[in-house]
Amino acid sequence: MTDTVMNMSSSGNGQLNTQDKVQVNAVPKINAIREWFHHEELFIDEGFTRQDWIYHRSWRRHLPEGFAFIRVLHSLGYPVFFYVGVSLVVCVYAQWAEDAGAPKIFTHQNAVRSQRYYIALLLTSFAVGLLIVFRTNSSYARWWEARTHWGGMLGITRNIMRQAS
Repeated sequence: MTDTVMNMSSSGNGQLNTQDKVQVNAVPKINAIREWFHHEELFIDEGFTRQDWIYHRSWRRHLPEGFAFIRVLHSLGYPVFFYVGVSLVVCVYAQWAEDAGAPKIFTHQNAVRSQRYYIALLLTSFAVGLLIVFRTNSSYARWWEARTHWGGMLGITRNIMRQAS
């Protein structure tokens, strides 16, 4: 519902000028709150254009996104490079340094001694795997319950907003 209001003319003589019409909303709308709770843009079904199909079928779609890749590389890069470096040093030592006369670290006695630890690791890894699976399932169940509660609250809020407007 809009009303047409005419402004006073710029000459200041008090006469209404029909050229200065302004549209004024008579009823204030609550669109800001409605837009905040309404997420239709998540469910918009847009068709693929030709350019979208070309990109989807190309090998470039598997390349990492620019800024997201840099953020992940920055946060995980140092630990990954550290462990890659340690592995590289161990492999180089085992391959070339031991053959050149350096003290042998990887011997048969060390392998027999570490076999006891391997059996202990083998027996406990099954239990650790089950614990990880149960923890993942319970956290997914908590997430799903929170999602259903949030959806219910969103529905109630939409009903309240629909009744208020």
